[in-house]
Amino acid sequence: MWKFIKYSFNKAFEKNLLNLIIFFIALSFIGVLIISTIIFVFQKIGLLSESNFFVETLWQGFNLFFDQNAIFGLDGSKNNFFDFLLKFNITIFGILIFSSIIGIVTNYISGRIESLRSGKTKIEEENHIIFFNFSRRLIPLLTELCNAYVKEKQSFVIVSTEEPLMVMEKINNVIKIPKNITIVARKGYAWQKSLQDRINLEKAKQIIILKPDVGETYKTELDCDVEVGKSLASLLASKHWDINPCKVLAEFHDEKRGFLYLYYSRDIIVNKMKERGNTWQDPDIISSSNLKNTLLAQCTNTPDLSEIYDNLFGYEGSEVYFIDPNNEKYSDILKKNQGKTIKDLNALCDNIIVIGFFQDDQRHNLAWNKLFVNSPIDFPLSDNFGIICVAKDEDQIINELNNIENQSKEVADISPNFKEDNKDTKISMFDYSKEGNNLYLTKLINSIIDSNYYNNLKSLKVYRDKFDGSLTDKQFLPAAPDYKINKDEVNHPILGIIFHILKTEEKNRCGFQIYSINKQSSLSEKLSSGDVILNVASKVEAVTLKGKSELELSYKSVPGGVQKRFKEKLIKLIDENNEIILIIKKSNSKEIEFIEITKDQISKDQQQVHQSFKEIQSQRQEMINNLTDNITFEEKNLDDVTNEMSIGTVMEHEKDNCYIFFNETNQQIQKFRENPTEDHVMINNFVGFSNLRLNDGKMADHSMITEINGYRSKRILEDYKEKYFSPYIGNDVIEMNSIVSKYLAAGTFDIKNTKLIDLLFSRTHTIKAHTLVDKQLTATFCELEKYFQNKNETLIGIIDYEFDKDQRRKIKNISINPKQTENVKLDQGDRLITIANFNDLEMVNQSRYLHIL
Repeated sequence: MWKFIKYSFNKAFEKNLLNLIIFFIALSFIGVLIISTIIFVFQKIGLLSESNFFVETLWQGFNLFFDQNAIFGLDGSKNNFFDFLLKFNITIFGILIFSSIIGIVTNYISGRIESLRSGKTKIEEENHIIFFNFSRRLIPLLTELCNAYVKEKQSFVIVSTEEPLMVMEKINNVIKIPKNITIVARKGYAWQKSLQDRINLEKAKQIIILKPDVGETYKTELDCDVEVGKSLASLLASKHWDINPCKVLAEFHDEKRGFLYLYYSRDIIVNKMKERGNTWQDPDIISSSNLKNTLLAQCTNTPDLSEIYDNLFGYEGSEVYFIDPNNEKYSDILKKNQGKTIKDLNALCDNIIVIGFFQDDQRHNLAWNKLFVNSPIDFPLSDNFGIICVAKDEDQIINELNNIENQSKEVADISPNFKEDNKDTKISMFDYSKEGNNLYLTKLINSIIDSNYYNNLKSLKVYRDKFDGSLTDKQFLPAAPDYKINKDEVNHPILGIIFHILKTEEKNRCGFQIYSINKQSSLSEKLSSGDVILNVASKVEAVTLKGKSELELSYKSVPGGVQKRFKEKLIKLIDENNEIILIIKKSNSKEIEFIEITKDQISKDQQQVHQSFKEIQSQRQEMINNLTDNITFEEKNLDDVTNEMSIGTVMEHEKDNCYIFFNETNQQIQKFRENPTEDHVMINNFVGFSNLRLNDGKMADHSMITEINGYRSKRILEDYKEKYFSPYIGNDVIEMNSIVSKYLAAGTFDIKNTKLIDLLFSRTHTIKAHTLVDKQLTATFCELEKYFQNKNETLIGIIDYEFDKDQRRKIKNISINPKQTENVKLDQGDRLITIANFNDLEMVNQSRYLHIL
């Protein structure tokens, strides 16, 4: 019986602190009552000196219990030794009780604070961003987001397997957290149901699942990807996410594994699409491996590209904005500017740079965003289109576009002398990796080949401690491309028109807006970019169609593969008729016109366009075929190369003009530490190869790319680049944590940002650099902008270099969207940064929404 009572008491006390306090209060009353009763009884039998009523004795007992000094106020003449002894016991009892309560409350508060700090309590944040996994990406990502949210309150919740106190200590040691930013940490895994409740997932704004670091817990990249995948699938299947299907971004190493888990969750995602409608954003994944390879490969085309990327997609200075027509504060502005081209807008705007348009027409069913970057100079801003621009903030955009109607200025024509980075490229790759699997290497080589813009890659030498035979047979190299331009194939040109599909109010009808027209096509004199092809018809049929409405004239077909069926209809009409009619809605007048074109004219245009496409394909095929004989693998003790580094080591490779240092193994052994010594080999290579000698003061035409593993190492090398002159035209430092953090931070605000980055690093568009050949050039940014716009390139910034007497350089300043009306003084060797297109054939081959007619 006693054990049961004791267990019941213990369970009650363990369950709730209030039970313990109530117990002590009850014990106090009982104790005072018992001792007061004893005093009263002793008084009655004459052992004590005072004689009182029981109530008076009881009240005096409580007074002695609560007031420790009351015993000193007792009258010595009225109390004997036994009075003092018993009444002193009441005071001692009170002290013990109060001390116990104070100790319990103090311990409770201390435990509560410790519990809060250790992340065991539920958070009450709302509209917060949740990060899963404390990886090496997290600190740079938080740094980016602290800069991005500098003007608004935002809460970040970090969930990891590390102790929350340790997480917060690491963050506070590196980042100065602004007052408007709240960061809290919790310990656990994304798939734990109790954790999902503690992080208030039901009210979150966004979820970002970072790939954990390879190490003791996750021994391979597969382990890391599976952890991300099971977290993704568990979160999407949770009741909390079902209530609040917020945006989700998940980082995988391997893109295929990411899509595997995304496809596995397709039922839930599709249901949410139907339930939430057109404004809902489905989960998105990124591949850190693909992103690294793509950026590294693009740096071989455009040296110093990593610096441009950091400036364009960081949150200091100007960054990219999407001016959405569905946003009320922009809808009227966009309507007022319909019909203007990129060239028109940039000629009138002095504080922002328009780099393209986008369309997100979600009528009838969900569709991909269409991003038209560096669109043709005659392609107009159309109905339901938004603007993609570079600006310092939204206020600047609103002020600029609101006042554009009142702008009127003349921009002078200039004739500067620039050269592109189109010299023959010969690459030396120093592979310090210790991986047994060569997949990382073959992917990187293929990415370099795939991204080569000028078809100028002449040779590629790979140095490594040891190779196996699977590389020397070169079976991994890409085949010479087949762009499918022959008759009846998907990219076979007929009219030389690139178009995209426009929806109409009726689900089964659509139009085809002209994106661009080949200059060799005679239709370029009759049609313009932005015109909409409603349909095609024979001359006889066209007579019966005149007078019908735009919707009635629009092409009718079931959704899916519409462009293919429309092209087949056009081919059939050409085969059966000597003349065909294009039914066109003009973009400027909005009038419907019937334009006749003969079979002979079509045949002549087709031959010219087809020949130009064959030349593009032939140049590409020739480069890849030649590379097969000019990619070599050489075993070399790279540790000795680093240990014995000298000027002679560098000059041994002088005939090659692009050096790449990388170490895939670093991705596995790097830990969070103040001094990342794992990067010491790469730092030594960076310093050693920076001793390349230039010939007779000739301006540099070599470049160097160094992959390092820690953002602290990147800061060190960036500081070297700022302080020391370099013999390279471009000196890129690739650090995955910073790269992925910028990508994720951009996607946090608008997923279209990540789509834009993908476009700029694909074979659809490229970022180019133009080096000034003239000794000096003074011009406004507006004049330079106009010069490149006439070449169908969009100018976004300037790299201003400082040179020493030996023509070595260091970056003085990178200006993205500088003050456009002020004169810019450029010296020989300074470079202008533009966004350009690959070519029309690559445009339709790489894009999911552009097609050729």
